[in-house]
Amino acid sequence: RSGRRAVTLVLPWLPRDEQHHVFPKTLRFDSPAEQEAYVRWWGVERGSLPSLDFEISWYPAGFDEVAGSIMPTTDVVRQLPLGCDDIAVLEEPEHLTWNHHGTRWNRHFRHVVGIAHTNYIAYAEQFGPSTMAGSWIITTLCVAAYCDVVVKLSDTLQWLPGRCVVRNVHGVRPDFLAIGAQRSLAPPAARRADGIYFLGKALWAKGYRQLLDLLESEEWRSQLDGARVDCYGYGPDDAAIRAEAEARALPVDFRGAVDHADESIYGYDIFVNPSTSEVLCTATAEALAMGKVVVIAEHPSNAFFKSFANARFFSTAREFVMHVRTALHTAPQPLSAVERYTLSWEAAIERLMDAAALPESATRQVHQPLHKAAYSVHFAMGLPWWGDILREYSHAVQWKPYNGYNLPDRALSAVAVHSEEGAQLTSNSRPWEQ
Repeated sequence: RSGRRAVTLVLPWLPRDEQHHVFPKTLRFDSPAEQEAYVRWWGVERGSLPSLDFEISWYPAGFDEVAGSIMPTTDVVRQLPLGCDDIAVLEEPEHLTWNHHGTRWNRHFRHVVGIAHTNYIAYAEQFGPSTMAGSWIITTLCVAAYCDVVVKLSDTLQWLPGRCVVRNVHGVRPDFLAIGAQRSLAPPAARRADGIYFLGKALWAKGYRQLLDLLESEEWRSQLDGARVDCYGYGPDDAAIRAEAEARALPVDFRGAVDHADESIYGYDIFVNPSTSEVLCTATAEALAMGKVVVIAEHPSNAFFKSFANARFFSTAREFVMHVRTALHTAPQPLSAVERYTLSWEAAIERLMDAAALPESATRQVHQPLHKAAYSVHFAMGLPWWGDILREYSHAVQWKPYNGYNLPDRALSAVAVHSEEGAQLTSNSRPWEQ
């Protein structure tokens, strides 16, 4: 905000024919410049950001259907604007570098901070022990090779090498806090008598299995007969989840995907989330910010929420039903000033600055023998022939051809310039809506 630092947001560019994996049906982009225009519009209009005074750069990427993730298809460092070499914050450093082959991030940058916030071991569990072991090994190797500091959002994640700090460095959008303030002034009549909901991507691993089991429990049927849960979300397992809920005649209604700040969510007082695969659930933080009671699992991923008055924790079906039943008859408490600040991005950035710093006497990992060895091993894994075999065996996305394994050009960086058209969008000039 001081304007004394140049900031570049680096995003993956998915080809149009792969965008259906991650974007809603009506949202498609023909170029990085077009998507940048949308990002800047959304940040101001929907994200309530005061300004977007930073550059946006792009790197080529592909969608990995096995991992369900976007993966780089070239050396990302070589796609960065010239002079971008001071500090790098890598969201999901393991996932960003699994297939990396090229420049060592912490050689190019003076300081590299990784933010680890996905429980890949939990997702790999569905594929068996060998996939879980492979995920653990490659994640450990990549973090050791490329990060100076790694910040885990919660202690539910695997052990990671080097300087590792457990800290929630994420916040919620200002509009969620504004909704919470508005709800605290609303009359009791505005509440929904049966206002229970769950919001999350339609994946079994996101807690849907646990939710259906809880709704089928004897405790729910005997103490909350007639109460129903509305589920919001869409994803690859949507049809299977709906079919199982219908087959088991469970008290749940599926409402499709909506933004969590949508007006249709305002009236709910109770958010339930039984998931234990999350590292730290953003939807739970957003629900608390909106002044709702959250009923969540007793689990390390939810430790950050322990200090909030409206958070309820359960370990059994009996406790889950007890908390939901109590919340149905008790209005949520308004957020305190401390709680509001704790959920804000201002507080999150302060936690990040504290967690990311190295002590003055500390040696950077880039200079430590074991971390040098980790990079050498990972680099060797990506060499021609051997690297192609590993990518094919693991079903990873293939790197795009750019004259063999030579350095790629900066074509996408050149294309993704901030155009005047993108800077001054109106409701009549949004190509993604046409």
